[in-house]
Amino acid sequence: MANRNIADCYREFEEIHRSEATNTGTAACRTDVRITHKDTLGRKLPAGIRVKVFDRDGGVYYGVIDGNGDSHHTGVKCGDISWQLMKGAKANCEPTSTYQHGNEDKRRLQEKDEQAMLNDCDGYVLIKANEETTKDPRLQLSTPLKVFVSVNEPKVKAVYLPPPILLNLRFRQNTKAGLLSELQIGQLIQDNKTATLFIHGYNVPLGNMGRFVEAEEQGERPLPSNLPRGEEIQRPYLYYTDEIVARTAQHIVSQKLFFGEDTGDNPPVKQAYKEADSRLNGTRALSWFPHMEYYLNLAASGKQTPEANLSAEDWEKYSRIIGVTWSGSVSPSLVFFRAEMYANEAGRELAKVLIQLIEAEIRINIITHSLGARVALSALNILGDFDGAYNEKIDNLIMWEAAVADNAVTDTYTRAKNPVAMELFPFAHKAVKRMRILYSQEDGVLDGDSRGGDAEYTGLLGGAYPKKYTSLANTTGALKDYYYKQNKIGDYYTEFENLRRDYLLHRGSLNQDDIAQYENMANTAKGREIKRSIEKLLLEEAKTVSSDLNKPLNYLKPWSHFRRFRPDDEYFKHIVEVLTAQVFNNWTIYTKDMAVRPALGHQGNRLTAPEPKQNSKELQEAQKIYPADAFIGKLKNEGKLWFWDQSNYFITHSAMREYEWIALDKNNPKIFPDIYLYSYRDEIINRIKENSRFGRYKNDKKS
Repeated sequence: MANRNIADCYREFEEIHRSEATNTGTAACRTDVRITHKDTLGRKLPAGIRVKVFDRDGGVYYGVIDGNGDSHHTGVKCGDISWQLMKGAKANCEPTSTYQHGNEDKRRLQEKDEQAMLNDCDGYVLIKANEETTKDPRLQLSTPLKVFVSVNEPKVKAVYLPPPILLNLRFRQNTKAGLLSELQIGQLIQDNKTATLFIHGYNVPLGNMGRFVEAEEQGERPLPSNLPRGEEIQRPYLYYTDEIVARTAQHIVSQKLFFGEDTGDNPPVKQAYKEADSRLNGTRALSWFPHMEYYLNLAASGKQTPEANLSAEDWEKYSRIIGVTWSGSVSPSLVFFRAEMYANEAGRELAKVLIQLIEAEIRINIITHSLGARVALSALNILGDFDGAYNEKIDNLIMWEAAVADNAVTDTYTRAKNPVAMELFPFAHKAVKRMRILYSQEDGVLDGDSRGGDAEYTGLLGGAYPKKYTSLANTTGALKDYYYKQNKIGDYYTEFENLRRDYLLHRGSLNQDDIAQYENMANTAKGREIKRSIEKLLLEEAKTVSSDLNKPLNYLKPWSHFRRFRPDDEYFKHIVEVLTAQVFNNWTIYTKDMAVRPALGHQGNRLTAPEPKQNSKELQEAQKIYPADAFIGKLKNEGKLWFWDQSNYFITHSAMREYEWIALDKNNPKIFPDIYLYSYRDEIINRIKENSRFGRYKNDKKS
C-alpha cells in the first residue's frame, strides 16, 4: 500500500460501491449495450480486448471484444456512456516476454533487451461513435467521447484509428526480425495501397511508449471521477503537442510545490516539461515514430502551422507510417563504425520487407534520419542489383541529415575516401524513382556549424562524422567482433598472431632488420598463404549468397549492403583487401589515410554537383580534396536526385524533434514552425504527392 497514493485507493473503493449500486439499486431505465468496434478501414478490432464502460454516474460494466468485433455490456443505465480499452490477460495487451540472452549474441549494444513492446490493443484510439466525433482523440481518457444509449438505442458503432505498424529489425528480440504480417499488409492495401517508412538514426535505443494524458494532469476533474489511470489502459501511440505537454508540466510543478518539495528559487519547469513529455510521448525510438507520424499527417492534411488541429475528417484519414527500428545504439557509443555495420545488416533485412511490399503492389516512400540513411541505402543497393527486377519500385527516398558520404549514391565505385569499403552504394539509385536530400550546414554533428547556442559542442570541433574512422572514434576491434573465436577467419588471425609471437620469442631483442621483418610478415610465404585462404573463404561464400538473399552471411556480414559479391568487381577486391589488412594488423586501423568525404546531410550537392552560384573559392579549394561527381550531377540534372538546403532554420542534427517547441524559453527562436512548413509540408509531403501517395489524403497531382 505504501507505493500507492490515496487517490488510487479512493478510486477503487468508489468504483466497487458504484458498481454495487448499479447492480442492486432501485428500478431504473437499463439496457443491454452492444458496441461494435472497427477501425477507420472497416476492420474489426482483435478479439479478447477488455472494454470498460462507464455510465454518467460512474457505474462500471465490463465486456470483452468477441470474434465479431463486438463487446456486450448488460444492464447499462440509460443515458450517456463512455468506455476505455483496457490492458488485460485475455488479449495480447500485456508487455511481451523479455529477451533472455543478454550479451551472449556477441553484439555490443546499450540494451540487453530490444524486444518491442507493441501489443494488440495499443493504438486503437477512438475517434467516432454513432454520430458523435471526438474533438481530440489524444484526450480520450481525460475527456472521453460520450454517446447516448437507451432501450430503443442500445447499439453503438465505434470507430478507431488503425493500429500502429512497427518493424523491429533489432538483434535482441525473441522473434527473429522478419516480414510484415498479413494483417499489416492488408492494412496498407486498404490505406490506399501506400506505405511510408521512417527509419531513425544512430544511437537511438528502443525506449518506451507513451500513455494517455489524465484529466488531473490537465488541471481538470475527471468525469466520471473513477476513470482508470493511464497505465491501466491501452497506449495511444499518438504524439502530444506543446499545449498538452505544457499543461501537464505545470501540473507536475504545482504538485511539487503543494507537497512542499524543495524546488530552489525557481520551480523546475524545464525538468517538469521533460518529465511530462516522456510520460505522454514515450522515449527514444518509440517516441520518434508517433512524432513523425503526427506531423506527416498534419502536413498531408494541408495545415499551414504546426499548432493547427486535425479535424474530425482528418482523423478519419489518419495514416499509420511504418516505424523501422534497428540496433543503432552501440556500446561504447563512440564506435560509429560498429553502428554502420549493424545498419548494413538491418538494411539487408529491410530489403526483404520492401520486396514483400512491392509484390503486394503497394506504393513505397522512405524517410530517414541520420544513419537511418545507411539502412535504407543498404536495402536499395540490394534491390538495385536484381538485374532490373526492382528498378524504380520505390517512389521516393527522402534522407534527412543523412550520415553517409556526399557521394554515397554514385554508380562509380572508388577507393578514394572509402577506407573500409562501406562508403558507396553503387546500385541504390536504380531501385528508386526520386531521391531527395534535406541538408543543413548548421548540423554540428555531421560537420562544423556557425550558429551558437544550440548545444552541439561537436560543431565547434568540426563535427563528429568526419572523425568516424579515427582513433578518437575507437574503431579498434569493431570488425574483430565478427571473426575472432567466431569462424575460420578468426582462426587465421590467431594463427598469424602466433606466428608473430613465436618470431619475437626466438629473437629476444630486436634490431632494425628484425623489426622490419616483423612488420612485413604479411608478405612472407605464410602470410601470403593466409591471405589466399581468406580470399578463398570469401569467394566461396560469395558464390553461395549471391543466388539467395535469404542465405545468411558469415564472412561477408559486415558488408551486408551488397547483394552479390563478384570476384572481378572492384568493391569485392576492396573488401578482401580491407579484411586481410585488419587480420594482419590486429584489427587496428590499417592505413594512414582514414579520411572520408563530408556527410551528405551537411554538404548536400555543394561538392558533388554544385550550383553555379555556389562555386566560391572556398568550394574550389575543397573540390581539390573532394572532387565533383559526374554521375551525381547527371542524376541531379535529370530530376532524380533533388536537394533542399535547410541551413537558415534547421540548426541542429535532430531539429525535427529537439527544437519542436521552445515554449519554455521565450529568448530562444521558435524554429519549428519553419521546419514544419518548409521541411515537413513543402519538401516532404508535397513532394511525395507529386509522384506518389501518402495514405488516403488527396494528392495534388494524379499518380
